[in-house]
Amino acid sequence: MVEITWTKHSRGGRAAARRNAAPTAFPLPDDAPPFVHTVWMREWDGFTPRTSVTHDLPRGLPRGIGVAEESGGLRVDFGNRPSVHLRPNQFLRRQETFLSGRGCSCCGTPWYNLRTLNIVYGKVRAESFLHEPAVYIDDRRILGARRRSVGSGRQVG
Repeated sequence: MVEITWTKHSRGGRAAARRNAAPTAFPLPDDAPPFVHTVWMREWDGFTPRTSVTHDLPRGLPRGIGVAEESGGLRVDFGNRPSVHLRPNQFLRRQETFLSGRGCSCCGTPWYNLRTLNIVYGKVRAESFLHEPAVYIDDRRILGARRRSVGSGRQVG
């Protein structure tokens, strides 16, 4: 999972260029699955990647995300859309944007967030997420606006 957090100060110029250049996936650590590898990049850290690994599933997943192994695959539930079924050695990528926090201490504006969730079922390799996913879900929206989407809001794959 990759989470990028910023304030209005990174909505334009060089800071926005640095934020927009951030990767949506990183090589996975050499841990025994299942695990959640989280990478945070925050404006106030210069968008420097910080990582953690947890084996505490499902608590390591974002709220509302559920996974269950079924015969022949993995069912991923998002709560707000139909389940996605992954076959062995497939992965999905879901991107969503949202506002969070009480806001920046300097100006009170909310924090903007882009979360990219990558889930693989089957053999896990360091490069598992460094190519195109079998399923892509685009739940990005224009932050600060009501009911406007950046992406299609649809599932591809």
